[in-house]
Amino acid sequence: MYYKFEIHVDNSSGKFICIWKGSLIVDMIQKINRVNVVDQVFEIMMQMIASGEWKVGDKIPSENELKSRFNVSRNSIRQAIHRLSALGLIKSYQGEGTYVSPIDLSFYMNILIPKVILGTDNAIMLFHLQRAIQVECAHQICKSCNDEQAHKLMSYVEQMKENYKASNKTGYLTADLNYHSLFVDMTKNKLFVKLTEIIRHMLYYTLRDVVLNYDSVKSIRFHEKIAEAVIRRDTQSVIDLMKAHMDDVIQMIASLPPASTALHTLTEGEEAEK
Repeated sequence: MYYKFEIHVDNSSGKFICIWKGSLIVDMIQKINRVNVVDQVFEIMMQMIASGEWKVGDKIPSENELKSRFNVSRNSIRQAIHRLSALGLIKSYQGEGTYVSPIDLSFYMNILIPKVILGTDNAIMLFHLQRAIQVECAHQICKSCNDEQAHKLMSYVEQMKENYKASNKTGYLTADLNYHSLFVDMTKNKLFVKLTEIIRHMLYYTLRDVVLNYDSVKSIRFHEKIAEAVIRRDTQSVIDLMKAHMDDVIQMIASLPPASTALHTLTEGEEAEK
């Protein structure tokens, strides 16, 4: 039996409250409207985890079983599974199957953030969130990082330079994204790390277009100056440079055509290529 639920916040206590709205065993397993098929499969599988129908440690049905039960393509099932995996809610083991992961404090965020992301076709709002995360991390990074991590940032700058000279766009993009992911990881703030992972997966193609259309020389200069400031533990310079860089990025996004800011989740194959 599957359940429909709503999540509300108790204003007096600030706690999340799940309100069960009845069973959906027939509606959820029968044919799904062909519009936004992946989104609908993702939402239903998310509900199965949140309701406890798929408990922590449970092995979820195979792709072929889910394909038959939902009457959708195997590719749609794979994309929904990959999205759940990217959020840390399930984990696949080669030759064994896919299992529901232990639920930690980030569980409700994994439910609510994708709802916000999937509810908008404008990526600029999420890049403002990305800016807020990166700038806040700039306040913390000099105190929380070690020398090895600080120099690792600079190694990504060198990779950006090498790939730019070689006209290797994929390598350049990967180095740029890894730089910003490491920047957040260095703060040891799990909430920021999770949000950054979500943004990276849900907005990969917009990130790609931004990075590849942005003035590469200018971008490399920003990244290099920020890394240098981190190495010498100059917090104010890190903050000022990151603000300037992210503001430049947001300006770039505003100039992109609408198709470039459409939300697109990486499929398993695309993630492997990246």
